[in-house]
Amino acid sequence: MDRKHFTGSGETLSAKVYESLREDILSQAHKPGSRIVKKEIADKLEVSLFPVGEAVNRLADEGLLQVVPQAGTFVSPISMDEILEGSFLREALECASAERVAEIATKNQVAELERNFSIQEFLAHEGDSDGFFEMDDEMHRFLLRATGFSRILPLSGTLWLQVERARRLFARTPGSALEALEEHRAIVQAIVNKRPEAARLAMKAHITRVTAELLAIETQDPDLLTDFSAGTTNLKSQK
Repeated sequence: MDRKHFTGSGETLSAKVYESLREDILSQAHKPGSRIVKKEIADKLEVSLFPVGEAVNRLADEGLLQVVPQAGTFVSPISMDEILEGSFLREALECASAERVAEIATKNQVAELERNFSIQEFLAHEGDSDGFFEMDDEMHRFLLRATGFSRILPLSGTLWLQVERARRLFARTPGSALEALEEHRAIVQAIVNKRPEAARLAMKAHITRVTAELLAIETQDPDLLTDFSAGTTNLKSQK
């Protein structure tokens, strides 16, 4: 087991443990349905049980963990309902953001966007899906920041957590990086050329395609949708 060593005040330490555990869940290092043992996390990060407990409670509030009485704490299943809701909200925010950025982007912002895309292009053609995913994520975050509205980015982080989890599954499938790259190219070109409507439509096409891939997860790997608070019941069967 890889070991990390965190230091800091109680509040800072809890935040660091939270970020570490959250990233492990999003990256599938802790897969849906896997049990989270607080002592193992504490030993791995070389911290006490208190900040781990706070991190677990916060992640449970966000829906990434399920605390099942007399059974334990588990990584939550990927909820199709939340994927649909998150994708709907993501489309609304990101399409509007791309449109606005195409209208107001400064030369420096355009240059930063172009640099990001150049790195994406290199990583995609090198087959570095992990690196590509990081720059992909940074591009989307950049566009939200570039709107000039300070609350959009933190809001988006909680709105589509389930979308983010599922999206990372597909980010590493063969050909997905190259497909996303061409969609990003259309978005970037529209912004560079200050074409707001084209930027909105390009973003919509990108998110619509990603959403369609995410919805296929139910048939590709139904085990990811197991509800551990109700045995092996599929979430969609509970509607």
